Amino acid sequence: EQLNENDVKTLLGFLEQLKQGRPLQYVLGFAWFKAIKLKVNESVLIPRPETEELADWVISDLRRRSASSSVLDIGTGSGCIPIGISSAVPPAQVHAIDISEDALSVARQNAELSGTKIQFMKGDILSPAFRNGWEKKFDVIVSNPPYIRKSEMASMTGHVTNYEPHLALFVSDEDPLIFYKAIADFASDHLNTGGSLYVEINEALGIQVTEIFTSIGFHDVVLKKDLSGKDRMVRASR
Repeated sequence: EQLNENDVKTLLGFLEQLKQGRPLQYVLGFAWFKAIKLKVNESVLIPRPETEELADWVISDLRRRSASSSVLDIGTGSGCIPIGISSAVPPAQVHAIDISEDALSVARQNAELSGTKIQFMKGDILSPAFRNGWEKKFDVIVSNPPYIRKSEMASMTGHVTNYEPHLALFVSDEDPLIFYKAIADFASDHLNTGGSLYVEINEALGIQVTEIFTSIGFHDVVLKKDLSGKDRMVRASR
């Protein structure tokens, strides 16, 4: 089938964007996460394979729990984690928060497109007022928070630093664990007994993250490697 003039113009436009370094997923407007097609734009991170591994860990454990467990995803971005979980474990009651209204708009569209029912809410996990304003408790809390230190930016490609949202990527070198402290503080009050907390981490800071969780009273703290052999995720139980 021959391309028409509009098709050619579209393809040439795509090529020009790719030449400028814009990630393919943003050029196409979608990315895949656990065989689920998700809308993405510069308001949200492009889902990574390591985050699929984090979701798979949660899903595997959820299947051993009550099917109707309550789940909260903190910093949801495109909604990939809660959508992946809800698709695999439909009875789960899944909630998600993000500080970005633009990200939440994308996540809501993705939930609708994937046929998953997720309750989204705007919120800043770094705000003590927000953390203390919740009454609901959860069986599972999961998060892929910002964890790349700004000093690491120089070693990253322009595909990432020029296009993906810095709000979702970077933390200061002075306090690179700021989100893990806030998430641990929130989870200590909002996890049900027997509940678990799962986080994706900077490969260089695994021990420090486990120490935060242990010091606040979590037990069975597990540091897990990804398929590349890097310390990439932590699970802690309440």
